Amino acid sequence: MAKQPVAEPAHAGATGTATVTIACKHPPGFELKVYDVVQQTVVDAKGAHMENMCVARDRSFFVRGPAKETDKPATCLIAGGYAITRGIPEDFWDLYCKQNKGAAWLKEGPNGEKPILFAMNKQRDAIAAAVESKIVRSGMEPMKKVGDPRDPGKGRGVKIEPDETADNQFFFEDEEEQV
Repeated sequence: MAKQPVAEPAHAGATGTATVTIACKHPPGFELKVYDVVQQTVVDAKGAHMENMCVARDRSFFVRGPAKETDKPATCLIAGGYAITRGIPEDFWDLYCKQNKGAAWLKEGPNGEKPILFAMNKQRDAIAAAVESKIVRSGMEPMKKVGDPRDPGKGRGVKIEPDETADNQFFFEDEEEQV
């Protein structure tokens, strides 16, 4: 069986009306905004001076997340735990990635896993990549009631007790020390 070619992610340098499909694993989703840096006069105790300020552009886009109400169906397409949002302008996405370079939600995992927010040029490629990346965790998944490895309580036999040796600045042993 021939190996399928790997779909190319959306890349920088796009212009025109091309759009991308974004896959998002952050439960509430993201509002994508881009900014322009402008110089503005600021008046403070030192006097008036010019400062660079970031000013949001008029247009922003909301990327859906996979969160849904309990016992209700999802309101968007979910694949591999990622919510799929179509129709984001490619040049907007490229600028967003450039301005947010190094952001944790755009970084690939240590073993080459997809980040929790990524874009592909075609919807079917985004869905396929999301399904392949279903093991990626956002860190905001609901905990299991029993046996969740993140549970520090009964699930792993860990007891949580106050630290008797800790210095607590809000409680004084001697009433005379209070201010």
